[in-house]
Amino acid sequence: MRRDLFEVFQSSHSPRASETLSRRRYSAVFIADELGDCLFCGLYENMGSQRRASDELRRLPEVVEINQNFAVPCDFGEEYPRWFDLRLTQYLTEYCERLVIAPLLTPVYIRHAENLNAQVVALHRHSILDAALGDWRTINLSGPEVRGLGPAAQAQLREWRGIYHILHHPSGQRYVGSAYGQNNLLGRWQTHVARDHGAAVRLAELNPADFVFSILERVSPDMLPEDVIALEMSWINRLHTREFGLNT
Repeated sequence: MRRDLFEVFQSSHSPRASETLSRRRYSAVFIADELGDCLFCGLYENMGSQRRASDELRRLPEVVEINQNFAVPCDFGEEYPRWFDLRLTQYLTEYCERLVIAPLLTPVYIRHAENLNAQVVALHRHSILDAALGDWRTINLSGPEVRGLGPAAQAQLREWRGIYHILHHPSGQRYVGSAYGQNNLLGRWQTHVARDHGAAVRLAELNPADFVFSILERVSPDMLPEDVIALEMSWINRLHTREFGLNT
């Protein structure tokens, strides 16, 4: 699933749904299929909303892509719709893209959790939307997304070694690390979202939900550890992440 497009799509809702959403701190987000069953896609925190011009929103690259390539377009319905800042949390990530429910009442677009009264239809072994990560140069994964990676994406990161970058979004501070040996990038990223002090003390003091992971450079799978570490030091020096970031 293109999580970036999905999150842009759910940033705007009808006036009535927007009123309901604005009064709730958290929203459990689902995708409905043609039978009315709903796949859980994450628990999102509502960080607030603002009124934005619909003409401006239609020019956003993600909105343009959605409207050109998908059957359900972004339809803003009013001149200045509310645009929500909904952020994926780390809660219930183990069920993301695996849990399928069937609301027992008539399906509606938005419903209070206390009135949901849903049956569990299935809990799949793996994400049913699981997909490979694609080009490593374009990867930007949040902490919750790293926690919820499916088998295909995990297998890729397990094979890749190299130099990676973590952005702490609220502060703008950055961390550069290296991954080699068992589990490669997957192992390192999983230790960071688990707040392992042995991996990086300053990172472990921060909320992993605020991290954005990317890859600076991939290297040969048989590159010697000392050569990978030398590359890591080169990136740290060039990006000044000791003086102005989270490296120690």
